[in-house]
Amino acid sequence: MSRRQLVAYKPDGVSLAAFSLQTGVRVGQLAHYCRLGRIEGARFDRVLWRWRIYPPARLLLTGRKP
Repeated sequence: MSRRQLVAYKPDGVSLAAFSLQTGVRVGQLAHYCRLGRIEGARFDRVLWRWRIYPPARLLLTGRKP
């Protein structure tokens, strides 16, 4: 009978809060952009149930046209 070994889960990447401090965009707005797919490098972590930003991260935003 084999035993499973418990492995500590260490997430890579940056949290939304840390990315928010770097970019100056609110956390709620970043979460919205993640759901829309506007942040390149954003992935949803199913263990933590949170968004993580992996390098190279880039905001894919376009300005509004008048």
